[in-house]
Amino acid sequence: MRLGELIDLLEKSTPVMLVVFDYGKPPGRFASWRGVYQELTLTPGKESVRVRELLAKAKKADGGVFNGWKGGEFTMSRDTPVWADDYGDFDHRGIIGSKVSRSKGLVLLTADLSDYRGW
Repeated sequence: MRLGELIDLLEKSTPVMLVVFDYGKPPGRFASWRGVYQELTLTPGKESVRVRELLAKAKKADGGVFNGWKGGEFTMSRDTPVWADDYGDFDHRGIIGSKVSRSKGLVLLTADLSDYRGW
């Protein structure tokens, strides 16, 4: 999923709804992805987050400058791919969609995209 797609998805969601990854952890912060520094990762967090909070972080990431794992500064945009790996990891876990759960809120669906060749 690209950053712009994530922003659009969050804008269409209920602002007070909790957000969680499908593996149970809430999203944390955006960072440069170790796999490709010019791409983003949405790291797993420790504290629950609501749609409106994640949306604010996503909008701030659009045009934001992030430091690569081994240096360099990279400006992100709505066209930037967003992964779901922890900071410093590149397991190729990508965000592929979402669903709404009565018990969990907005669930970000992820998958191993190590064989995926295009955004």
